[in-house]
Amino acid sequence: MGKIFSVEIEYSLYTHKALVSVSQINNEPVYHVQFMDSFLKEIFQTEHIRYEGASGYQFCDFYDDDLAEAIIDQIAKAIDLKLNQRTALIKRLFS
Repeated sequence: MGKIFSVEIEYSLYTHKALVSVSQINNEPVYHVQFMDSFLKEIFQTEHIRYEGASGYQFCDFYDDDLAEAIIDQIAKAIDLKLNQRTALIKRLFS
């Protein structure tokens, strides 16, 4: 069974949104990230990206540009936070 959720990232004082769906194929997670604003679509020159595995985003074709690299890394971190229900570091330190 898959999950669908939205993530928000901040860049240059603005919040940018993406819709994420996560499913599994052969016990490997498959991520589909749909960009919801024109800024992300312009940076990546597409409306969505897909990758497999937890670190698959590091091997995306879009990862060559420094700005795209920083943004896709933020998106991956936001996905990880959503999937693992980690809302704040301070919460984990004292629980």
